[in-house]
Amino acid sequence: MNKLKKKMVLKIVIMGDGAVGKTSIVRRYLEGDFKHEYLMTVGVDLYTKREKLNIKGQEIDVVWQIWDLSGQQYWREVVSSFYKGAHGAVLVFDITNDLSYQNMLDWALEFSRFGGERPIVVVGNKIDLRDKIPDSLKTDEGERKAYEISRLLGIKTTYVETSALENINISNVFDKMKEMIISEAIEKIVKANIGNGS
Repeated sequence: MNKLKKKMVLKIVIMGDGAVGKTSIVRRYLEGDFKHEYLMTVGVDLYTKREKLNIKGQEIDVVWQIWDLSGQQYWREVVSSFYKGAHGAVLVFDITNDLSYQNMLDWALEFSRFGGERPIVVVGNKIDLRDKIPDSLKTDEGERKAYEISRLLGIKTTYVETSALENINISNVFDKMKEMIISEAIEKIVKANIGNGS
């Protein structure tokens, strides 16, 4: 007798200021390549990836929907509607751009407001430039901002540093996202069972 196959669609949004490398991170993860020219995301781009996950001995066919949201101010009201139904978010800033760092809390608040209390992976991108640009933000500053977001919004966060150009820690971002979404889902199931007296 065949095992009943479980299927799950998980939605992740990628957010942050324009030109921080959101699309480069997604493309590096999904396609393994890097484009040197900057092309602004107009509104929203949707990417999908299928994979099989084994969770507590159960094989689940997962379809990841990765929504790459424009960071341009013009699109902010439009993209906020895409937070609904998201299981988590990847919040990207450029370690060489202090304004993109300062704006992270606004992005997180907006996501929390429209998407709910979902986990966020905070990503400091372009670490390949840290030695070339003296005023670059340091690792502990990124960690501090992730902690601040977690404390203020009451949500789970983690911090990862990446270079889309040099393919450093790109898969780690999405592995962390998976772990956070799955652990949150398991916690909810356990709490529901305790509530039902199971």
